[in-house]
Amino acid sequence: MSIRLVVVDIDGTLLDDDLVLNPQLKRKVNELRCRDVGFTLATGRVFASARLLGEKLGLDLPLIANGGAVVQTVRGQSLSHLVLTPQLVIDALDHTESWPAQRYLLTRECIYAETGGHHAQNYGKRLGVSVKVVGDLKQLAAESITQLVIRISSQEAGDMSTSTERMFAGRLAVQQTMPHLIEFMHQDASKGKALSLLASALGLASEHIMAVGDGINDLDMLDVAGLGVLVGNADPRLWERADIVTKAHCDQGVIEALKSFVKMG
Repeated sequence: MSIRLVVVDIDGTLLDDDLVLNPQLKRKVNELRCRDVGFTLATGRVFASARLLGEKLGLDLPLIANGGAVVQTVRGQSLSHLVLTPQLVIDALDHTESWPAQRYLLTRECIYAETGGHHAQNYGKRLGVSVKVVGDLKQLAAESITQLVIRISSQEAGDMSTSTERMFAGRLAVQQTMPHLIEFMHQDASKGKALSLLASALGLASEHIMAVGDGINDLDMLDVAGLGVLVGNADPRLWERADIVTKAHCDQGVIEALKSFVKMG
């Protein structure tokens, strides 16, 4: 299999819980470039956060950010920007108003919270993007919103995600992206659809693409790619959806995949 493009998730894949970028990865990205193999990122993070990593890695291909709602280069060339209508934002906020949860609205560049506190501060710190506390989130409904992110206990998230997904079917994509996170997005936004768009723009067939991830929101991206890889720390319940599961975890798993399937030393 001749891989011409590598697409990698960030949290739990490119980065572990320490959030430190492995210096080996930048060297590997440079090696890929010398072999005429492209490298980019696909993440649920806001584009502003993905751009920081893209700049550190010297990436020039469009990044997939905001869960697939944004496909854009670090220099600002946009392939896709899917936003929610103001009414859908308001409907989602109304539906979740009584939930025992913290709620955030995301655009390409910003994260907005209705309340502050250490969770909001940690969220912004983790992504390298400041969180703006605005109180009433509905006042931002017309501000090119890409996601409503709900932070809720993992005990409650599953049932709420399933029932809400049914309620908004055909209007919004609702997904439990992590045990404690539920996201509301444009119905056409996903990493897989964004990767298909990027591949078409680059003139690449799926068999020449390797996608690497660790979570449930990476699975459709793995399905699009000719070679779908899960790193070793991925939930074992997801392993059957991958072509390959690496022995190593997180960044070391990415490096393992690159060495094995892009024929790198």
